[in-house]
Amino acid sequence: MTEQDALANMRAVLELCASGQLKCSAKTWRPSAATVKIVAGHLVNGDFYADEAIAAFAWPLLVQSAGLAKLDGTRLTVTPKGRAALRKPSDLT
Repeated sequence: MTEQDALANMRAVLELCASGQLKCSAKTWRPSAATVKIVAGHLVNGDFYADEAIAAFAWPLLVQSAGLAKLDGTRLTVTPKGRAALRKPSDLT
């Protein structure tokens, strides 16, 4: 995975959050199975292994930990910091 891949993946996950498609547990912050499947379908170059969702599981946790997204009930929503990241050109995100 390159830096550009990681930035593209972060942007894709934030866009999914902004569209209200991602859900996580309110207690553990862990993504639902449906969310992992959605994220996996949007990752640049797919996940690390075809049969194991590592990056697809991690990205929802990463954007929450970075303060780019937060839970509203069980739905991930973009924070002001995340919206600012989405407004930047993708080569500067």
